[in-house]
Amino acid sequence: MKTNRFFRQTALLPILAASLLLTVAARAQQGITGRLTNAAGQPVAQAALILSAPDSTYLESAVSEDDGTFRLLSTARPYLLSVQHLAYETRTIADSRSDLGTIVLELKAQTLEEVVVRAERPIVRVQNGRLSFTPQGLTKSKILATAFDLLAETPGLKSTDGESIRLIAMDQAPSLLINGRPSTRDAAATLLYVKSLPADRVLRIEVAHTAPPEWNVKGAAVNIILKEGLSDRLTAQVQTQWDNKHANRFTQTASVMYASGKFSADLLYRLSSGHEISRTNMYVRHAVGSDTTEIRNHTDYRSHTPATHDLYLNLDYALADRHRLSVYYNARVTPNETFDDRSVSTLTGRSDQHGTLRDHLQSIAAEYILRGWRAGAEYLYSNSRRDYTGTVAGRPIAYDRFQRIDRLHGYLRGRHALSERISLRYGADYTRTRNHSEQTGAAPVTSDEDIANAYVGTDISFAGDRANLSASLAGEGYRIRDYRRQSILPDVSISYTPTDDHALTLGWQAFHNYPAYWYRQTYRREVDGYEVNLGNPDLRVARYNIASLNYVYRSRYAFNVYYYHVRDAFFTQLYQSPDRLELIKQITNTDLSHVWVLSASVPVTIGGRWFLTFAPTAYHEHYRTEHWHDLSFDVAGWAGGMNVSSQLSLLSRPRLTFTTDGYYYSGGRQGIQKSSESWGVNAGLQLALLKEESLLIALNVNDLFESATPIARTRYQSQWSDYDYTGGISRSVMLRLTYRFSRYKEKQRREADRSRIGIQ
Repeated sequence: MKTNRFFRQTALLPILAASLLLTVAARAQQGITGRLTNAAGQPVAQAALILSAPDSTYLESAVSEDDGTFRLLSTARPYLLSVQHLAYETRTIADSRSDLGTIVLELKAQTLEEVVVRAERPIVRVQNGRLSFTPQGLTKSKILATAFDLLAETPGLKSTDGESIRLIAMDQAPSLLINGRPSTRDAAATLLYVKSLPADRVLRIEVAHTAPPEWNVKGAAVNIILKEGLSDRLTAQVQTQWDNKHANRFTQTASVMYASGKFSADLLYRLSSGHEISRTNMYVRHAVGSDTTEIRNHTDYRSHTPATHDLYLNLDYALADRHRLSVYYNARVTPNETFDDRSVSTLTGRSDQHGTLRDHLQSIAAEYILRGWRAGAEYLYSNSRRDYTGTVAGRPIAYDRFQRIDRLHGYLRGRHALSERISLRYGADYTRTRNHSEQTGAAPVTSDEDIANAYVGTDISFAGDRANLSASLAGEGYRIRDYRRQSILPDVSISYTPTDDHALTLGWQAFHNYPAYWYRQTYRREVDGYEVNLGNPDLRVARYNIASLNYVYRSRYAFNVYYYHVRDAFFTQLYQSPDRLELIKQITNTDLSHVWVLSASVPVTIGGRWFLTFAPTAYHEHYRTEHWHDLSFDVAGWAGGMNVSSQLSLLSRPRLTFTTDGYYYSGGRQGIQKSSESWGVNAGLQLALLKEESLLIALNVNDLFESATPIARTRYQSQWSDYDYTGGISRSVMLRLTYRFSRYKEKQRREADRSRIGIQ
């Protein structure tokens, strides 16, 4: 009842905020609008518009839309407007009008005698130590409906399952951001937004292997930069999607965006329902004393979700020149998910567990931008309950788990130019979290966690703006119960472009990775009478040091070297007890691990209709620990893989594209566990119909031969096990229909960080 009352009360917050800002927005003044064309009257898209005061003080920037229109929010009068485009002469306008009408740009003078030039759009550029990609360089012939589709086509990234975005080199998920907005959310949470974000709203994609501290993320990150300067409009998009991974799941999404003058509101509602199936197979040889027992286990997991509701509301209002207020609200509610977990073991016989999951999350955040300053705060409330009943190894069980999270996060960041080539940046973050957990057979646990971070840094351009140095130093403090840790974390990135054909970046970053709240407590859950899940209250914070070297040739071919040095990395390893027939599944720390990664991205075009990208990868992994249960280990080895993606244009009008993705991995390590070889093939068709391609149809099949998931094998001293995490049911089929009203445009969305929340 308390949860329901809390939901009803806080649900009024976005309504009150919307009413307030709508009232203010009605009095909003117009900014600066206009339209860019060439001498033939054709619109000029992707032109950069830089607004400054008469004394050349920078005010604002924007990019022209596909139809040549643009909007700047500034009310400063008079002003200087610089219009820049690679194909046109730069034009500077001194004016005071709000509507500049049509601005005609002149082509740059070029002298060519009987020369035919064939050029391909650059795929990647190096900017401020980051790899920058434009949608024009990624789309080729493929029809990409969402920002997620663009990420899947970005060199160095992949999506083999159609659900997640991962780095090809390390096979791990990078943090995702939108417009570099400070956030602590993880990639999995942000994907809900990215999958709803139209591709034509994306200006460019930045991939940073050492993310700058103002992004407030750790390690590799992907920043999606959206186009600005929307015209007044009320637009909408509807999307329906059917997924089948040996069970049907349906998702319907409706999104409405309103923009007028300085005010914009963005509302999205998503309803998902259906079934999910997963399967695992395990085979172990368990030695206790002089006896060895062979154990086989097969588990089927099925769940049914009648409805999961996602609601997002974003409000933006430009109070004055370079002053902006943003309010974000989101809620995610799963009222009742049911599941059945059935396993058959040669050791313990049959186990049947049934239960329900109820999940509820709400958050509200606000951000205020004042010239070079950015300040924000967010409050998050989450509770999750999972109930189990049934039998395990012939014994009846009744087991409940509950977690409630209250979190407050605040930040203040600044960036100021000291000169044309030197800027100073600084900021501070503070997060306070209260975690309350309960479970059957254990006393309730309430713990408070504090994380404080402050940094100062600088950006310096030199060598005629062909080189850039970005450096910062952060101090971070962490406390949970009696555990405390303070550290100094450096972050350095250097980029150098000696010629237009060659670009280099070199980076080094140190950061901390914190375990989920649920893992850092004492708990024991019997899965099937043989396998047990254990918590680890002694789990330590991991410290990462990452070095990266990237070389880009002719803005198309990328070659990369990475080095990861990690102390106290934590991950799950299976441990067979030497005293009894018990398999322990627990997250533990490893003293030291370091990994070398070599990767490349080589695009090839055949006949102007067939686009291929080859991405080979090789890596060397080393893990060492002195105390892991009653064992120690020091293991290392090489592994490698190859990704090949293909886009074949079948028709140009209507546009129809056939895509395939093939991949092979020789198998990597995680501690003493080594993965088997694996390979897979994905295939898809994309079709664009109606005027301005407003109807998009996509059909994709992932892991066509159900061969992509490796088997996790352990062969180390007394430890011997094979674990198949999918049991041969990994193929998925997706059919998606997207309809955009009035060339739908959408703004960024922000949601709460769920990366360390949830019952495990």
